[in-house]
Amino acid sequence: MVEFLVAPVPWTTTMGIKRLFEEANIDARVIGASKGDAAVKQLEKNNNYRAVIINWAEGGAAGLELACAVKELGECTVVAYQAEWNRDDLSRALQLGVDSILHDPFTIDELIGDLEALESDG
Repeated sequence: MVEFLVAPVPWTTTMGIKRLFEEANIDARVIGASKGDAAVKQLEKNNNYRAVIINWAEGGAAGLELACAVKELGECTVVAYQAEWNRDDLSRALQLGVDSILHDPFTIDELIGDLEALESDG
């Protein structure tokens, strides 16, 4: 079973992303963290997530710090999403090592497609 960490998000968002996997019949464990520091603690305990999915719009400074922390702690893929991306947000996300940028709402096919493309590129 693959694991995903979603942060910083309320539990309703975590459940929504979990439902995406269930509806696609993908066996995945989705862990949510309401704040960036809680997500970092999860990563320190277990850095075997297939990806950390960051809600860029809700994250603010926490999202920025989380993206940096994920990259410092290992090779975990970072996916960031929000409804509207402006040039500054895109630039900042890419500078901080975000591997995949998605628009919210995203589909499970978009998420898995990006992850598979990143993994095949090595």
